[in-house]
Amino acid sequence: MMFMLGEYSAVCLMCALTTILFLGGWLPPVDICILNWVPGIIWFTLKACLVFFMFAMVKAFVPRYRYDQLMRLGRNTFQPR
Repeated sequence: MMFMLGEYSAVCLMCALTTILFLGGWLPPVDICILNWVPGIIWFTLKACLVFFMFAMVKAFVPRYRYDQLMRLGRNTFQPR
C-alpha cells in the first residue's frame, strides 16, 4: 500500500510541476474577462486533473511487456537482413 501511495504522490507531483512549468499554472488558458473571474486554484486543479488523466490514459493504453517479450521484440527489430 505504501508503494502505491508513493507512486501516486509522485504522479501528482509530476502533474503539478507540469501544470506550473508548461500550462501556465494558475492562469486561465485565454485572457478573457469571464475566464479571469474563475479563481486560480480552480484553474490549477483543472489543469492538474487533465494532466493526471493523460498519465492514466498512457498507463492504460501502453501494454506491459514481460522480460521475454521485450527480448523477442529486440531480436526481431535488430535482425540483419
